Amino acid sequence: MFRIRSFMLMGLLALSGIARSTAPEPKTTPEEKDRVHKLFLDVCTACHTLERIQDQAKTRDEWASFIKGMVSEGAAVSDEEMDLLANYLAEHYGDK
Repeated sequence: MFRIRSFMLMGLLALSGIARSTAPEPKTTPEEKDRVHKLFLDVCTACHTLERIQDQAKTRDEWASFIKGMVSEGAAVSDEEMDLLANYLAEHYGDK
């Protein structure tokens, strides 16, 4: 009996992993993409050139840490915007 229950539990866990791994990622609308791009231009290029940003090639976590440093220097960015910017920068100017 224990073997059957163990086997059933393993099967359920395997199926739940498959369901999670094949679930579609949330789509970003063109409006949201435009908003984040504008945020990037407003916040980041206020002090830095695009060339300087492109030369960084950081991971998402490195960008997040970098943004926190910029906030401590006076960049006006909310926590939500910080997350959006870190994702944007990693996607467009990430570690290659």
